Amino acid sequence: LTKAPGVPLKVKDLAQEKLEKAEKSAKKAENQIADWLTECGYRREARRLLFDAPKLGVGVLKGPFPVMTIDRAWTNMEHGYRMIMKRKVKPSVKCISPWDFFPDSNCGEDIHSGNSVFERDRISLYELTKLKKQPGYLPPQIDLVIQQGPNKTFAVDDVREQQRIEDERFDIWYGIMQLSREQVVFINDLRTDLDEEKRKALNDEMGDDLEEVSMSVTLVNDQVIRAVRNHLESNEFYYHTMPWSRRDGHWAGIGVAEQGAAAQRITNAAMRGMLDNAGVAAGAQIVMMRGILEPADGSDELSAIKFWYMNSDAQVDDIEKAFQVYTFPDMQAPLMNIYNTGKLLFEETTSIPLVTQGQSGDSTPNTLGQTELQNNNANQLLRDVGYRYDDGVGERMIKQHYEWILLSDDVDPDCKGDFQIDARGSATLVERSIANQYLASIATLVANPIYGRDPKKWMDEIDKANKVNPVRIAYTEAEQEKIDNTPPPPPPAVEAAKVRADVDMKKIEAMNQKAQ
Repeated sequence: LTKAPGVPLKVKDLAQEKLEKAEKSAKKAENQIADWLTECGYRREARRLLFDAPKLGVGVLKGPFPVMTIDRAWTNMEHGYRMIMKRKVKPSVKCISPWDFFPDSNCGEDIHSGNSVFERDRISLYELTKLKKQPGYLPPQIDLVIQQGPNKTFAVDDVREQQRIEDERFDIWYGIMQLSREQVVFINDLRTDLDEEKRKALNDEMGDDLEEVSMSVTLVNDQVIRAVRNHLESNEFYYHTMPWSRRDGHWAGIGVAEQGAAAQRITNAAMRGMLDNAGVAAGAQIVMMRGILEPADGSDELSAIKFWYMNSDAQVDDIEKAFQVYTFPDMQAPLMNIYNTGKLLFEETTSIPLVTQGQSGDSTPNTLGQTELQNNNANQLLRDVGYRYDDGVGERMIKQHYEWILLSDDVDPDCKGDFQIDARGSATLVERSIANQYLASIATLVANPIYGRDPKKWMDEIDKANKVNPVRIAYTEAEQEKIDNTPPPPPPAVEAAKVRADVDMKKIEAMNQKAQ
């Protein structure tokens, strides 16, 4: 911190310098995390999670977990330009199907309260063979698994598992669990990618007082093919869940389908009744006395135009007594009322889409206060989804990304500091979208200088809310300076007075010319 000569340095100046440095470091860390999330397709995976959550009751996101990436660059070397490829380990995120995610059964509503988590995936023989060259994997164990064949140790008890076992790929399990120090030392001794010095260093890192170690374990056919230390020193699970609606005592929430199950049965039954009734009511029921009428063509089949003969010895003088057509009653309208009642019940039990539509009805008062109340109701679902995502996924995942920054040697040291992460991204986006409606409604107020609102800043906020870069459509500095230096046009009343004065002057000049 530099000060003018003779000016004493104050504690406030030191605090301000420290605050500015922390803000710059925090901004760099934020940009680094944003770059990682962009590279791994975080938005795509988050959309998949938001698709699973309402359908199945919970969405699962894995990350940050390490993946090997290849960065390519076109570089000028001594003998000309050439492409350089550099391998790096970077954090990634991935949406996991809840059907393939298995946390500790005793975790309650928070998977991070359990002792372990497991993820199931599928891997081909070719991909499994390539793992033998990856660091941390145990080639002898992989050879044993290949010799056993895919899924030889799993029992089949349902249709879904039957379909899986007919697949020629292997079931591979990724887990995070606590292993004893003796187990970790035993696994390290099996690793062929470590020399004695590295193996001793890994064992010494645990210390003699460490009884259990958080390990990232990979299994195939119940055989451990890889076991390495958790890459997060906090030993947290890098799996995150978002329940759609809270279920007491369970990590998986209640989905839209389960919420509206009773209403769905009502609509299904009503629709089946409508179809059954339509099939019966659409056809005519014909009642005819035998021996009274005979078809002219000798066939009893009905057609559009057909002749019938009445027997001469028939004792019936009225054809209606021998031939009648009946139809069953059409119950479509009553059944449709039941169907609409079930649909309305489904919307009320799931809050979709009545809440998103503001819960309007024929009895809704058409007043300003009621309109504001409807807008608040319509936005409540979006707010709830945003906050549930941040509480279950966003906040913890961003904190783990920052822990990755602190532990990585490939990250700019200026990104590292002592920060408190406040990850509220999804809720902030929802609130910004809601605020966009308010910004558009105050256009006339901003134009009035009495309210003290800057129209330029207001327009910048409108652009940001609609994901438009204000710089791209703004004037250049030269154009803006020219506009600012141009005097404003006179008021309309002054301009009209000038026009009238010019007209009067011309009339006077014309009269003087006539007088001469």
